[in-house]
Amino acid sequence: MNYDVNWARWCWASMAKHFNDIGVAEVFTDAPLVFLDVETTGLKAETDVLLEVACLRVGDRDASFVSLVNPGRPIPPYITKINGITDAMVLTQGLPAGQVAGMLLGSRILDYSILVAHNVSFDMGFLAVLLGPAVHCCPQIDTLSLAMHLLPGEAKYGLQPLKMSCGLPSSQAHRALGDVETVQALLAFLVGTSPRPLATWELMLPWATATLQDAEMLTQIYAGIAEETALSFDYLKPGEITPETRTLTPKQMAYDRGKVMVRGYDHLREEERTFRLDRIVGGVHGTA
Repeated sequence: MNYDVNWARWCWASMAKHFNDIGVAEVFTDAPLVFLDVETTGLKAETDVLLEVACLRVGDRDASFVSLVNPGRPIPPYITKINGITDAMVLTQGLPAGQVAGMLLGSRILDYSILVAHNVSFDMGFLAVLLGPAVHCCPQIDTLSLAMHLLPGEAKYGLQPLKMSCGLPSSQAHRALGDVETVQALLAFLVGTSPRPLATWELMLPWATATLQDAEMLTQIYAGIAEETALSFDYLKPGEITPETRTLTPKQMAYDRGKVMVRGYDHLREEERTFRLDRIVGGVHGTA
C-alpha cells in the first residue's frame, strides 16, 4: 500500500523518546488528519464486508473520498434498516472492493496522516481487510475514547447520541460521509471541552494507559504489525502472581472498556488471542 509504514513507526518512536517534549506536539500538529468511517454488513471484519467507505482529509490539503462497495452478497435486511443502503444501490453504484482499494490508495488521501474515527479499531479492522494489515500502523485518534474521558456523565457514547447531546450539526446518520462529518465536529467539540489545551500527540494516546512505557510498547507492537514479526513478552493473567512468557505475531490494536489490547496469533495456544497491555510485564521484545 502507499501508506508509509516508516512514518507511522517514526511517529510512535518519537512519542516514546520525547514524551513530554514540545517538539513532539509540533510534529503531530503539523500532520494532517483524515476522518474515516465505514458502513458494513455486520460487526466482524473477519466475516462481514464493506458497504461504503468515506475519508475526509484536512490540514495540508482538503480532500475527500467516498464510495459504495459491492459486497458480492445480499445485504441483511436489518443493516438496510440502519443505514438505508440497499442491494440495488450497491449493484448499480457500488464498485468491487479491489477497485475501491486501488482508487483509495491512488488518491493518496491517507499518506502521512493521522486517522480519526469513532471506535477507531472497528473501522481499522475493515480498512485492513481492504488495504492490507500495514494500515494498522497508521497513527490514530479514537473519538470514542476521548469522549469517555472528557464527557464522563454521558448516558451513551455512540456517535449519534453524542451528536444529539453535544448539539453537533445535523448530517446523514449511518452513511459514511455523514458520519465522517460528525466525527470531525465531535473532535472539535471534545478539544474545546478539555480544561486545558491538548496537543495532537495527546489525542492519540489511549487515555486509560497514557504512560511512557505504553508508548514504547506501542512502538514495538506497531513495528511487529508492519513487519509481520513475532514479539515475546511476559503476561500476568488474572488471579496469577507469576507471569507467563508468550509469543505473539500481532495483527491489530483494539480498545475495550478503557483498556488497550493487542490481538494476534498466539504461538503457545496456536490460535488468535487478545492481550491487555496493562498485564504485560517488562515490555515487549522481538524474537530471534
